[in-house]
Amino acid sequence: MQLFVLRCVTSAVGVIHVTGYVGSIVKVSCSYDEGYESYEKYLCKNNCGGSDVLITTSESWKNKYRINDDKTARIFTTTISDLHSEDAGKYWCGVTITGKDIYTEVELKLVPGKQGLPKNEL
Repeated sequence: MQLFVLRCVTSAVGVIHVTGYVGSIVKVSCSYDEGYESYEKYLCKNNCGGSDVLITTSESWKNKYRINDDKTARIFTTTISDLHSEDAGKYWCGVTITGKDIYTEVELKLVPGKQGLPKNEL
């Protein structure tokens, strides 16, 4: 059994609330501070252990996840497609920094049906 110890700094942004529709897609956009443009970014779920990392900016596309880093705006966006009820829950946007990654909490809520585009709330 592997043990992952994470020291994290939570962003001052607070929690990003995102609502999506089952069977649809949702976009999760996370901002980061100046100076981190060249660092790797990622989206993870649960405790962010090895298998909890869903996608990184070095991959761009993995399974149902796509990620794009707009270094000019300093925002990276992860698109999650084919949403299912088990996709709801807590996620973390992360920036890989030696010794202490920077995290922003994301809460994804799903509602039944496909009633238009997902709604993002900050």
